[in-house]
Amino acid sequence: MGFATGAAVSGALAQWSGSPVVWPYAAHLAGTLVATVLVIGATETVGPEHRASGAWWRDLHVPAAGHKRFVGVVLPAAPWVFAAAGVAYAVMPAIADKALGDWSTLYATVLTVITLGIGAAVQPFVATLDRRTGGRALPVGLALMTAGMVLAALAARAGDPWLAMGVAATLGAAYGITVVAGLTHVMAIATADDLAGLTGIYYALSYTGFLLPTVLAATLSAAPYALTLTVVAAICALCFATVVIRVRPWTWSPAAKSDG
Repeated sequence: MGFATGAAVSGALAQWSGSPVVWPYAAHLAGTLVATVLVIGATETVGPEHRASGAWWRDLHVPAAGHKRFVGVVLPAAPWVFAAAGVAYAVMPAIADKALGDWSTLYATVLTVITLGIGAAVQPFVATLDRRTGGRALPVGLALMTAGMVLAALAARAGDPWLAMGVAATLGAAYGITVVAGLTHVMAIATADDLAGLTGIYYALSYTGFLLPTVLAATLSAAPYALTLTVVAAICALCFATVVIRVRPWTWSPAAKSDG
């Protein structure tokens, strides 16, 4: 929800405040200071029995990252979590920019709120989706992701702000499903000793997706968004196929944790 509300506040300040390059950052700085005061007294929840003995860097070693389920299922899906968000609210406003005039900042804000708001809204329902699909919520998320990337390529070709808004909604839903489904696999693989580490690796892989808009912008002089997004959609489809082939109805039993 912070993704969506933060974007709404900063976008509104950027569009209508007297200092669009100051007030959005000042608002976030103030919020961060308040949050720091609220959490500064938080206590450690991990008992000493689950902490590494000796040098602190031993905690950085996460053997579960080599688990075949993590490598074969989670790894191909993770970067698309935030690649979806990046394409929706960084690339789509750029392809519709010529039709927006002075409203480009507000339009980008709306797309961001749509993407991340829908992403947050669907997350409570992912567990139900996973049960009803026999543990296949992650392929469902990637299927929606692929569809969203195909729509993004079409929107880039058309330069249509309304189609781009549909892309934001589709990729927002895909983001919300995929991030939770990926965490479900992480929780099933990890033990109490490496849950934090494996979750950290999952999010680190997910955040690499934010590089996608930068890569697409860097290649813009050589290839238009319509072409590069078509390539992105093809790669996404390949990752989707990989996960479909490898995923199966895993359980949360000790046998599932030790599998592989």
